[in-house]
Amino acid sequence: MIRSTGSRSRRSAPPSNAPVRAAVERVGAQAALVERLIDDRLARNNTPTADALRLNDALARLEQRLIDDGQPWYRHVVYGWNIYSLYDGQPFPGLAEAVRLRDPQRVRREVDRIADALNRMSDGLKEIGELVNW
Repeated sequence: MIRSTGSRSRRSAPPSNAPVRAAVERVGAQAALVERLIDDRLARNNTPTADALRLNDALARLEQRLIDDGQPWYRHVVYGWNIYSLYDGQPFPGLAEAVRLRDPQRVRREVDRIADALNRMSDGLKEIGELVNW
């Protein structure tokens, strides 16, 4: 990004998406582990109904970890409504808004919010893995 400072201009470093990339890697690894554990458990065909219901509930609630309660708008960091369309959704709505406004500080905050939400999801997957691996 180039910012004008009178007669001089300087180039500032673009916001890094490294925190999101790292969080995506963790979510992917945890999800693969949970999938393997569930498959192994199903292959043994010895999962009590109560355990299966607990697992189902945990999996159904997993997406709630992508919600940032500290925000009045765009609480779900992965998708939201598109303010420019009555019908379309908006992936990463807070980040899209920050980019649209060309606000690098806000972009950095949104990248951190996304990474935090993905890390919460990874933690949830880890808890589910422990639940399955009883």
